Amino acid sequence: MTKPQLGLVVIDGSTAMEGEGPGDGMLVPMNVIIAGTNPLATDIVAASVMGFEPYEVPTFVQANRVGMRPTGLDEIEIRGAEIASVRRQFAKPTLYTWNDIRAVWGVQEMP
Repeated sequence: MTKPQLGLVVIDGSTAMEGEGPGDGMLVPMNVIIAGTNPLATDIVAASVMGFEPYEVPTFVQANRVGMRPTGLDEIEIRGAEIASVRRQFAKPTLYTWNDIRAVWGVQEMP
């Protein structure tokens, strides 16, 4: 069995977008770089910097349902600036369920 390769996840947060991105969002200067070796943990930190809790991000909820970890900031070792010192509350995008958008996209369910 081969040993898994560890990589580095880097999020360029020099400028971010809030609200209805990527088409109608507003650009926000953040001036942060977030890096880590666990993609989910790195994304959870980035979401927290943007003012979101992990349970507010559907992909995090699903990742946790299938066993991926971490589930929150209390399970992540954070180095460098404290999140509170760089946090900014982002405007939230509108979330749509599959049932809401299925007819608009013209997609049918597979039999």
